[in-house]
Amino acid sequence: YFTITDPYFPSALTESYPRAIGGIINSENNLLSVSIEVWDVDGGIILSAYSDVLPLNTKTYDLSKLDNQLHLNLLKPGNYIFDIYIDFWDDIDSDYKTFTLTVNPASFSSTNIGYPTSITQGRGFPVTGTVRSTGNITKVWVGAYSSSTAAPDSYIVGASETISVFSYVQGYNLANLDSKVVFNNLSKGTYYYKVMVELSSGTRYTYIN
Repeated sequence: YFTITDPYFPSALTESYPRAIGGIINSENNLLSVSIEVWDVDGGIILSAYSDVLPLNTKTYDLSKLDNQLHLNLLKPGNYIFDIYIDFWDDIDSDYKTFTLTVNPASFSSTNIGYPTSITQGRGFPVTGTVRSTGNITKVWVGAYSSSTAAPDSYIVGASETISVFSYVQGYNLANLDSKVVFNNLSKGTYYYKVMVELSSGTRYTYIN
């Protein structure tokens, strides 16, 4: 009951990396509404986007209007089903087209991350280096921890920065947190120095532990 002119739907993308969708819906029948749903392999709806009710006698629709509702950068690695649904004003009910989507894991890299092996009590240490990812970095942690398995926010001294999921940051200068990580406040003892990030998909990665 409908065709798509100049469709743009990624069949594969990198985790946490934003991708646009597009294409023009064309139909001989009157369109009532358009929706997109992304399903996981277990049949659960992960993402969705819906148009308003369209005016009578509407026979075309630009799918890019739904792009700002469909945040593909939130998807975790895996395989998904991408469905486009059309409801009609006429008595023919609805129609849909199905596409497949594979999300591949992001990769991570870093340069010039310095880390202390020993510090005299009461002295500081500069936080340096840059962390990068092919995905969208939304949070960064740096700090001294009591154990190698400590949760990101449980640092003894440390700092974090949260970045909007819509900023699409793929690199971060750790020196931005330097003034907030006060090593000279540490008591005598042994600690774990950790640098961690979180992507918009929820994936966390530890650069230094």
